[in-house]
Amino acid sequence: MQWGRMGGLLLGCFALFPGAQAAVLPDANAPAAIMGTAGIAIDSLEGVEAVRYNPSLLALEVGMKGMLGLSQYREKRAGEIAGVRSAPLKKDTYAPELGLTVTPDNTDFGFGLLLDTPRQFKMVWPEGGGTGQIVSHRLTGAFGWRLLPDVALGVSAGVERISLDSNRVHGDFTAPFVTGAVTWLGNNDLRLTARYDQYLSTNLNGQKAAMGATATLGGGLWVTDFWRLHGQIAQQKGGDDPWGGATLPMEQNRWGLALVRHTNDLARLRLGFARSDTKTRGVVDPLMPVMEREWHYAVGMRAPLRDVWIDAAYEYIFHDVSHDSAGSAFSGNSYRFSVDMTWELNP
Repeated sequence: MQWGRMGGLLLGCFALFPGAQAAVLPDANAPAAIMGTAGIAIDSLEGVEAVRYNPSLLALEVGMKGMLGLSQYREKRAGEIAGVRSAPLKKDTYAPELGLTVTPDNTDFGFGLLLDTPRQFKMVWPEGGGTGQIVSHRLTGAFGWRLLPDVALGVSAGVERISLDSNRVHGDFTAPFVTGAVTWLGNNDLRLTARYDQYLSTNLNGQKAAMGATATLGGGLWVTDFWRLHGQIAQQKGGDDPWGGATLPMEQNRWGLALVRHTNDLARLRLGFARSDTKTRGVVDPLMPVMEREWHYAVGMRAPLRDVWIDAAYEYIFHDVSHDSAGSAFSGNSYRFSVDMTWELNP
């Protein structure tokens, strides 16, 4: 996700829902199971890529995700004699989650619900000293079905209610969304997943779509991820438009790699790296793009504690942002964390 500028704020509002982590439990070696809910470095691995066939499974998940930072941006403007000046930028994000998963006895499908309670973003932008807050409620239902012995289908859909309050943008609106994924389970050496995400809200002109592919190699020890996102992060209409009628066409390309180490029969240690490049036009000047590059480094672990699965991760992100029209460049750091606990109520 992009967090380093006003355009990043808007994209943060519409961050692609990574799939109902708790809603459809995947196969033991599928990407979603490997990364779990803590696979922050490679977001698209958190989807409903596969279904784990486990008779009469009922599971409850409680989790918390968050993001701290950016610690500080450094800005350089053309024409300034001093050359470089620092500007503080602070954002805190907290996202409590509650999920319920059910896979009925002697079936090849599973379903569930995931509720994200309010998420808040507080920040000070380097340009103009803007401050703001975003509060979001999101409810998602997911369904997974093993169509064939080697093919699984996952679909999730939901609605997000977003409220914005800042000295630059104001508004309340609802954004429905849908996610679909098909996984070829293959064998222990290769598994492939194709996925598509789409927001349906008119606030996004119906164009906020993403496509990705994931491959799991070597019995799940290596996970690769390739992702492309294209859309607009604001609508063109004026009037009640919370974005003031601005349109910000945006493209993103991302790829990632994760190494998973099985410490024993159940516990897993994960190391992840991801890189994303995002081009957004219209943030500063309609003709001049804003380029943002991100480097993600994450470590996580999933392990059982009696009847509870503990999934935790920490991620460091380095941001580099530039836009030619203002002759300025920014760089900064941010940090994300994720903690989830899952109870299998009738294992």
